[in-house]
Amino acid sequence: MSLTDPLAHATRLRAHYTGEAYPACRVRLGPQPHGVRLIPDAESEQQRLEHHLLTAIARPFRWTRLPFGISHLEPARALTLHLDDSAERVRDILSWTLPWANPDDSDGEVHGIAGLRLSDWRHGRVSLTVPDTDAKVVLAGLTAATWNTALRAYHANLAEIPHARLYWQSDPTAVTAHEADFTARWEHDDDHCGWWLASGLLRRMPLFASWSQQAHALAA
Repeated sequence: MSLTDPLAHATRLRAHYTGEAYPACRVRLGPQPHGVRLIPDAESEQQRLEHHLLTAIARPFRWTRLPFGISHLEPARALTLHLDDSAERVRDILSWTLPWANPDDSDGEVHGIAGLRLSDWRHGRVSLTVPDTDAKVVLAGLTAATWNTALRAYHANLAEIPHARLYWQSDPTAVTAHEADFTARWEHDDDHCGWWLASGLLRRMPLFASWSQQAHALAA
């Protein structure tokens, strides 16, 4: 294969960005790489979801062997994140992203990502979605044992908060009034200006794999 072959070059670049296997990248790029974006951009509500997701999982930061536990990903209209098979890591992601509220909070805070909904585990995957939009992030690579352990640990943590409102278990087709009010108070019209950056970073997260492994080893 020639090193100047544009398709081969594009395939290697995409594999470097996403962590996907070379053959999978080649199939997804198709026969003609010209005019095809190596990493498709998220749009509108998908971009917003990816921004909030990265912000949520990055805030309580600690070093992991893989960047945020992501081994590789598949960027398309939706985004699929393949995670390492760690119940602790999955529990952390659930804790940081799934929306809930404490009725005793005087400020009415919604913890996690307001409006986020979680599908049932199926064939090693769960989906994070937002009602009334096409936005979706799939968490993949989860064995049944890992998922069940992570979900039990998540519920155990929340059991310490009496009467916690688990909004992510609400109607998957609608956002609750509390979530809508909280979003209206804290999300402003110009917030979308930074969505593209967080979304773009998340769609290229495997680029940081070597750096994350080195930092994790030093911190161990």
